[in-house]
Amino acid sequence: MKVLFLVTRFPLPPWRGDQLRAYHHLRLLAPRHEITCAALVTRPPPVDPVRALAALGVRVEVVRLDLAGAVPSLARALVGDPRPLQVLLYARRRARARVAALAACADLVHAATYLPAGPRPAAVVDLVDALSASLARRAARQRGVLGLIAAAEAARLLRYENALVCRGLTCLVVAESERAPLEGREAVRVVPNGVDLAAFAYVEDGRAPARLVFAGNLGYFPNVDAATFLVRDVLPRVRAAVPGAELRLVGARPARRVRALAGAAGVSLAASVPAMAPELARATV
Repeated sequence: MKVLFLVTRFPLPPWRGDQLRAYHHLRLLAPRHEITCAALVTRPPPVDPVRALAALGVRVEVVRLDLAGAVPSLARALVGDPRPLQVLLYARRRARARVAALAACADLVHAATYLPAGPRPAAVVDLVDALSASLARRAARQRGVLGLIAAAEAARLLRYENALVCRGLTCLVVAESERAPLEGREAVRVVPNGVDLAAFAYVEDGRAPARLVFAGNLGYFPNVDAATFLVRDVLPRVRAAVPGAELRLVGARPARRVRALAGAAGVSLAASVPAMAPELARATV
């Protein structure tokens, strides 16, 4: 089968969750199908990641989205375009011409605007998360203008996500909890993330006696919120019972709030480590 796989972030290196998920989808699909990965990006990816993806048997097509084109795209929201800002940000007429009329597998809701027209196109949309629910949670926790923007975008995203499901598209999410907020959720399929047991093999020796590791993209709001809760509300109770317990925050692009957490008792920060497996191999929990 010929498949066009649309991504809005190049899958390699797989630093973020959506990149990791897209990479493993492509890795498993490539031996069985003729895959073209179209990367809708504002800057071309480096040569080495492109070669690594091509080595899997994936044809790589880079579709440049000029930054200047984002302004008129986003401005459509001011004249009544109901699509979420995250979708409008990636919408370009020239790019649409390159992917039109092709069956597609879209990664994330951002790329769904490039799907073929019609009630039931031969397409799969990997939503990964229900972004509407994530934005709604952020709106509930953030004050001021950013909170208002998040609330408005959450409402737009929920309408858009439900419209995709109602079109009869095959929609995927990462967990049952991400399917729950969507209408017609019975038609949404849960495809959990896997674990590469060769790269992340369990090792008994060398683990610290009481080390907690929180790993992830430390600039992503849900992770920032979770890390803050872990340090301020959970860790003090753990250390009251296990005085030597330590918490290590591991991940790329830590937000200012996360960097500030590293000053708390028993907390350390490891930003942009070259490999996650050694960090996890030294964790107790």
